[in-house]
Amino acid sequence: MAVLMSAVQATVVAQALTARTDGDRLRVSVSGTRFLSGDALKKLHDGVPVSYMFQLSALTSRFGSTMAKTEYRFVISYDIFEEKFQVSRVRPTARVVSHLTAAAAEATLIEAMELPVQSISTGMPFWLRLEYEAQESKDSDTSGVSLGGLVEIFSRTSAKEPIRGTVEAGPLRLSDLPRSTPVRGTTSP
Repeated sequence: MAVLMSAVQATVVAQALTARTDGDRLRVSVSGTRFLSGDALKKLHDGVPVSYMFQLSALTSRFGSTMAKTEYRFVISYDIFEEKFQVSRVRPTARVVSHLTAAAAEATLIEAMELPVQSISTGMPFWLRLEYEAQESKDSDTSGVSLGGLVEIFSRTSAKEPIRGTVEAGPLRLSDLPRSTPVRGTTSP
């Protein structure tokens, strides 16, 4: 049991959620978490788009009430000939970035997320929580034969659980967070 607990603690410690302010927005960085992995990555390599849902929340305490929340939905696809990813942000606004490596696709997911800070008190402590879930895209064509469908039929894969997880950080204070310094002539994702 002690060995299992150490492995779980190592996993939790390996994941890090950090924050910085960028004007009136709070932006995050995540390390130690792979969003394009396991069954989701296998489906992408089989040519099946995967939908990702992200929710970024600021809470009054680790298990407290929500002060601010944003939700994002992305559809990731993979070009099996060019071996590059495409990230399509569906919600809250549409945006497409293509010809990405796996690392660049994961970075694009995180860089697109922001949280308005006006509902977070500058001196009061708060917690950040990033929840994510990946599922096979409902937008994919299920009426015809697809490469992913053929691979699944011939490999006789069983039903798979979607990739999901939560990464948290806190307690934090807006006044203590590093501030981004904008570079002239650039825009945020």
